[in-house]
Amino acid sequence: MNNKFSLFSLNDFLKNSSTNQIKKMLFTFKCSINKDIEEFLYNKSITFEKKLRARTYLLIENNTYKIAGYFSIAISVLYAEEISKELLLKIGNLNSIKDIPCLLIGQIAKSDDFKDIKLGNYLMDLSIEKLEQINQIIGGRFILLDAINNKKIIEFYEEFGFFKIEDSFNKESIKMIKTFY
Repeated sequence: MNNKFSLFSLNDFLKNSSTNQIKKMLFTFKCSINKDIEEFLYNKSITFEKKLRARTYLLIENNTYKIAGYFSIAISVLYAEEISKELLLKIGNLNSIKDIPCLLIGQIAKSDDFKDIKLGNYLMDLSIEKLEQINQIIGGRFILLDAINNKKIIEFYEEFGFFKIEDSFNKESIKMIKTFY
C-alpha cells in the first residue's frame, strides 16, 4: 500500500500552499456515512492546525491526488471522574489523580471513493505509529478516542488493543483507550 498512497501533514500544506488550494484538495474527501467527519476536515482542520489544537494527516493517492483517508491527533486530558476507580488502578495506579494527560485520536476516516480498499487498518497503524513516536518524546500512559457506539466499530478498535472505559448504554459515542505499556 505504501507505493499507492503517501502521508502528508496538513501543517506542511499550510506552509507551502494557499488556503484556497488546500480547501480544494480537502473537498476531494467524501464520507457519506458520517457527515461530522467531512465537517471536521472541511471546516475545522485548518483552524485546529493554525491554533495548534491538533495535527491532521492526509493519506493521498499518488495518481489522483485525492484524499483517501485522514486522521487527526492531539494532546488531551481524561477526567478521572469519568471512569471507575478500578479502571484507574488498572491503567497505572492513578486513583489519586483527577486529570490524566493522554494522547488523542480525534478523527480517523477513509473516503467513500476508496471504500473497496482496506484502508482502515492502515490508517490506524499510521495514527498509532505517530502517537507512539510522540509518546517516546513527551510520555503519556495511553491513547484516547471517542468511538461511535456501534458494535462493528468498537470491535475494530478492540483489534488494535483499545478497550471501553465507560458504559455504553444509550450513548452515541463511547470513550476507549489503548495503553502504551
